[in-house]
Amino acid sequence: MISASATSKRLIEVVPLLAAMAFHAIAFQRWLLVLPIALLLVSTAFSGVSVSVSRNRLVTTCVAGLMAGVAMLAISEPPSGPLPPLVSSGLTGVLIGVATLFFASRRVVAAWISGWVLVALSAGVEMSVPLSVAQFVFMGGLLIGAASSARIFEMGARSILTLSLFTVLVVSATAGIVNGTKRLDGILQQTLQALYSGEGLSPETGIGDEIIVRSRSSITLSQQAVLEMSIAPTRLRVRVMDQFDGRRWSTSAAIRTARPTLADVPIPRESARELQMVLLDDLGDDLPSPAGTWQVRGAAPRVDGGWILHGKTENVAVVLTGDEQERLPPESAPGDDYLEVSPELRAALEPLARRLMSAGGTSRAKAEMVERFFQHNFQYTLDTNLAGDEHPLVILVQERRPAYCIYFASAMAVMLRTQGIPARIVSGFMPGSINPITGRVTIRQRDAHAWVEAWLAEERRFVAFDPTPSGSRELAIGTADTPGIVSACAEALVSVARRAWLSLQRDPPRALAAVVKSPISWVFVSLLVVLLVWQRRTGRSRAARRPTLEAVDPVLRRSYRRYSKTLRRVGVTPRPWETDEELIERLADASGPQLATKAKEFITSYRRARYRGDLADERLPKLARLD
Repeated sequence: MISASATSKRLIEVVPLLAAMAFHAIAFQRWLLVLPIALLLVSTAFSGVSVSVSRNRLVTTCVAGLMAGVAMLAISEPPSGPLPPLVSSGLTGVLIGVATLFFASRRVVAAWISGWVLVALSAGVEMSVPLSVAQFVFMGGLLIGAASSARIFEMGARSILTLSLFTVLVVSATAGIVNGTKRLDGILQQTLQALYSGEGLSPETGIGDEIIVRSRSSITLSQQAVLEMSIAPTRLRVRVMDQFDGRRWSTSAAIRTARPTLADVPIPRESARELQMVLLDDLGDDLPSPAGTWQVRGAAPRVDGGWILHGKTENVAVVLTGDEQERLPPESAPGDDYLEVSPELRAALEPLARRLMSAGGTSRAKAEMVERFFQHNFQYTLDTNLAGDEHPLVILVQERRPAYCIYFASAMAVMLRTQGIPARIVSGFMPGSINPITGRVTIRQRDAHAWVEAWLAEERRFVAFDPTPSGSRELAIGTADTPGIVSACAEALVSVARRAWLSLQRDPPRALAAVVKSPISWVFVSLLVVLLVWQRRTGRSRAARRPTLEAVDPVLRRSYRRYSKTLRRVGVTPRPWETDEELIERLADASGPQLATKAKEFITSYRRARYRGDLADERLPKLARLD
């Protein structure tokens, strides 16, 4: 059994490692790997178990960590970063294992350094608010642990300056590591894309201010959650692009300057639907919303042309009310700009468009025929190669090469325009996966999508059509996989933390009031009180059974600390499992019999005072210096 003070110290020392592993788990979605290791670290801190670091044990730990890290790729592939997933997974697994071994051997500094490097590798992914919070938790844990280990809090007035300097050092170094890693990631990504495409491409996700049709392009998926919905809408609209010059889709000035109001939307009371949306990431002034939204609670939106909503949210949760069928309001026919097609594309794609739509009577029927053509004859891919002598869209249609959403949507919009049907591109999000724990729909950055809106004369409104092959898309981006229970629980916890943090940022009084009112908070406080009472009673019982340094004369406590410090100064560091006699033998081998004799004299006097109840020798502090 170890003393309560020793246990508290070990728990403080383990905080930085736990924070570093939490940072890694959030960034890489590695809770299945990190949680058992975290429980092992806490158990080690409570039990006081100590192991030695041998070459064989270190090699075994590295190999086991490498295999565990690589095995995690089968569960969740980490986000893109400066290193390939296989390399980053293996290295982070090794670092987690080495940090655990160093902590178990009481080499705290080495364990903290391993945790620091783990955070540096994990910070190469795109940072979000929760990751930033975890980063600062790590820094705070490291600060507290290091300050406690160095007994800075016992230095009196000098501790303020020392602790301040240490804080500046920790914050600066960590910020430098994170920023340097992210900059390296950006440089590598740009270089690889430029080498691959020859055009300096940037990945298109469909949520940018414009869409460029390139000969070669690729998407880098991110698992970062951006929204959480109470129910799954069909689509969430973010951008409308109606201008196409043959290569670039953009938003016209007419759409950007139009200012319709939600009051202009006819309210279909018989099909009204209400859904709650929680923003888990900073989307700027974008307010993703289904078509047909006619009321927003929790925000004061600005409406652009094309019925696109913008505006900062007042609260974390926004309630959207609108048409259950997600129909845009009727409007007048658009101008001829919606029919513009470059001569090259018109000449190449008009014959096929005319043939596909020849059997259709209404505009809807014609659009559905083109939609089915792409859905049934093409494959979805994250890496698009449409290089050749012809326009990329011509190569796509004629050779039926695989591509991703913006290419299918662009081709369909162009083909509709050649037949006199006004069409535009809309980008936003498709519904993501349902968390089986919370029952809520999580929408990630990978769920970004682009589709077509065609103006149907018979309905006098724009209607959405999606030519992208849905089956191959789900397989490519991973939405076809059902999340496991472990990942679902981890995602639920991360979601709660994100919502709490965003609520605290936006409205601190309301967030604190919600925390106070929450039953979970009271359960947590009750458990904390029970733990503190238990630890206090356990500490008292231990002190009653066995005298500790905290229970004896302060002269003894200071003398033994001075003695330990003297030993370290001469190069002999006391080991936790080592007896005083074994330590003195090492001292004799290292520094000669003279210091060993003085150490024996001190230990004899110290034991008489501590264990026999004799009065402390007034020479004890001097003997501790081994002078």
